[in-house]
Amino acid sequence: MPWVGSMYIRFISPHWAAEARTYSGFFGPAYACRWSRKTPDWIADELSRELSWFSDRLNVPERLYKATGRGTRNGVCWFRDTAAEHISRARYVCWLLGEAGVRMAELRSRRPGTVLWRDDHQIVALAERDARHQVRA
Repeated sequence: MPWVGSMYIRFISPHWAAEARTYSGFFGPAYACRWSRKTPDWIADELSRELSWFSDRLNVPERLYKATGRGTRNGVCWFRDTAAEHISRARYVCWLLGEAGVRMAELRSRRPGTVLWRDDHQIVALAERDARHQVRA
């Protein structure tokens, strides 16, 4: 029987982050939507509540990039599949963003890239050019 590793989950927006060589995550759009005057109050209030929850319960990674001979490459954050509450709340934030007109997608991967940093809830990994991920819109 082949070895099955952990699954990692990431939520992405349609905005390309060239420095990371992949699409940006959900926190940037969530903060932008939270402070936009166009966002309905109920969505802004829910985003504030959820972003506050993440601020209290998710560590800021100690390492987010890798210096190479050709410059710096930024890593991207992935949730570990064991971080059930974090993932559930991230899905809710993505749903709120969708209600505000911001498209989001969920990626799943057993090979997210070269890991730069990890804790109990997340990892930071360098995106690989040939990475294959399952996408859930």
